Amino acid sequence: MLKHSSKHAFAEVIINMKAPEQKGVFCLYDNKEDVVFIGEAESSLRTTLKQFRANRRAGILMYSAEVVSDPKTRSQELIRGYKEMYGQLPLYNQSSN
Repeated sequence: MLKHSSKHAFAEVIINMKAPEQKGVFCLYDNKEDVVFIGEAESSLRTTLKQFRANRRAGILMYSAEVVSDPKTRSQELIRGYKEMYGQLPLYNQSSN
């Protein structure tokens, strides 16, 4: 779903090692590797992912991240594309709208 991005374990040690410090967008995945949330980080992807991990929702096992100059616009593009493809929002984006 994200350009040039691989999935990583949603564990604090991995986030600290792999997540960029730049602003960008991210996807969170469940155990079936389905996208359950699409989000944005206006400052640090690493910090934002660590905050999401601290407030962890059930079933999130992996993440991917993409550094972009305009996270808000890119996340809206990703969410729109997901909805066009699957007919609904990712699970945890449904509760935030």
